[in-house]
Amino acid sequence: YDLPGDQLTSRSIVSIHQRFLNDIGSHWNDPCPLPKGVFEGEEAEVARNSIHEFLAEVNIPFLVINDPGLCRLLPLWTSALKSFDCIVRGLEIIRDPKGVFDSLRRNIKTCGKINRGINSRDHSNLLWWRRVTEARTHVQGLEFLTIAFESLINEPRRQLESIQAFLDKKGHSPSFTISKVQDSSSAFTPDMTAESDTEQFL
Repeated sequence: YDLPGDQLTSRSIVSIHQRFLNDIGSHWNDPCPLPKGVFEGEEAEVARNSIHEFLAEVNIPFLVINDPGLCRLLPLWTSALKSFDCIVRGLEIIRDPKGVFDSLRRNIKTCGKINRGINSRDHSNLLWWRRVTEARTHVQGLEFLTIAFESLINEPRRQLESIQAFLDKKGHSPSFTISKVQDSSSAFTPDMTAESDTEQFL
């Protein structure tokens, strides 16, 4: 989450997400559900305004956002996007919980800061479950495509062609397009492709 070397994550976006979570008494690694009605309060309005300003400033025809925070904060974006003529499509890339934990644990070793990673497998698994559950809830009513992270690693060309076909589907002609993307081939690093046994979750 805004870790060194993650150049696909906009610091502006991460800042908006972190500020909102802080304002409601939460944090990126909080596995608890968000408070009821959290997207209807004053904090949400401030976040939506910040998102609107961000989108107005970037002003590009196609925007890719790489931030796991979208799993639970997507309603802020869909609400802010209502004032834009745009197509919203969701790309859900599911990674094996063990791979997620290994990545989060490596972040502790890399950054040397406890708050930039997780060293508890139970904590990581609960976060994984919470984020996947929330993402599935928030994309209801949207067009979305689900791809396994392992498939993207093993068959990048085939999977990226599927992603491109999905994102290029004909719709109305928007002046602005945004898609929720959590990973892309340019984000792959050698340690991501290391083979690991799939671990059953729960």
